[in-house]
Amino acid sequence: MEGQVAVRIKALAKIPYGEDLLVCGSVPQLGSWKLCDAAQMHCEAIGGRVEKSRREEPDGS
Repeated sequence: MEGQVAVRIKALAKIPYGEDLLVCGSVPQLGSWKLCDAAQMHCEAIGGRVEKSRREEPDGS
C-alpha cells in the first residue's frame, strides 16, 4: 500500500441493545470482505447521543 488516509465513518442505525455494528470492505482493515474479520464500530456518548464509530491507528492497530 503506497499511502494511507484516515477515514471516519458515522452510522445512524437502530440496532437492538447488545448487538454489534460492523463495517466490511475490500481492504484488510475492513476484513477483506470476510464478515468474521470486519471492523467493529464502537459506541461513544456525545452530547446526550450515543454514536458508533470506528477508530484505527495508521499502522493498522
